[in-house]
Amino acid sequence: MRIYAIGTLFVQLTLGMNAFITAQGFATTGMLTVLIGAVANIALDPLFIYGLGMGVRGAALATAISSWVGMAIMLIVSYKKKNLLALPLKEFFHIRKSTVKRFYPVVLPVVFNESLWAVASMALNMVYGRLGTGNYSAMTVKNTIENLAFTFFIGLSSADSVMVGKSIGAGDFKRGFTDARRFGLLSPALAVLLGVVLVLLRVPLTNLFTLSDEVKVTAQYLMIVNACIYPLRMFNHMNIVGTFRAGGDTKASLIMDAGSIWCLSVPLVALAGLVWKFPFVLVFAMTAVE
Repeated sequence: MRIYAIGTLFVQLTLGMNAFITAQGFATTGMLTVLIGAVANIALDPLFIYGLGMGVRGAALATAISSWVGMAIMLIVSYKKKNLLALPLKEFFHIRKSTVKRFYPVVLPVVFNESLWAVASMALNMVYGRLGTGNYSAMTVKNTIENLAFTFFIGLSSADSVMVGKSIGAGDFKRGFTDARRFGLLSPALAVLLGVVLVLLRVPLTNLFTLSDEVKVTAQYLMIVNACIYPLRMFNHMNIVGTFRAGGDTKASLIMDAGSIWCLSVPLVALAGLVWKFPFVLVFAMTAVE
């Protein structure tokens, strides 16, 4: 942890700068920076862990170094292409009062939104964990497989945010509304397609994990339920994370996202699992209400 903490600052800086240049339309640069950092991490892991015999400390050091590499490449490319990130060093530390007044009303709701969502996820996992080790293992398998598909929608929502934000910034509100509608329709349609694929492949996918047959069956049922929920969830994700935030309406995003998960999902899952003693798959299905 101490070694990894050395690279944490650079990881956060890289994530922030990546989002910054992506918003300017340099999505390829952001992608290549992340890719090079990931390749560096993959290459350094076996070198430090096995070659130098550092074990877990080697893995942490490899992650820290790859984060430094990613940030360095980001800065080099930015200064070479002269994008908005290529500022004089003093500008990075010069904060204007006028900027702060415009910055915090938009940013703070996003920070609260993500923080409340993270705590809610932890609360849900606490409930799942109390419903049996096998059930929790099945949920972990489901989440692992789902995250493979979810990364695609994260990229799609980022594209939505960039396109809608640029249109609004240029004063072309009609184009912004058109792009928002297209992404709003595209996301649930693709979610249906991916959900069907995951359901059809649920048996071979769960067989990749060394688990009991009972846990695998539970994970497969969870994947079926998740496929039914997925179109609605991705529609919400696309609009809340992509469209509303791009338009600066972060307060509405906070109310809809954090409000629904805390007022509906968390209490219903807790009641269904701990009080009403519903079957585990049905307990998970309660998250669809949000």
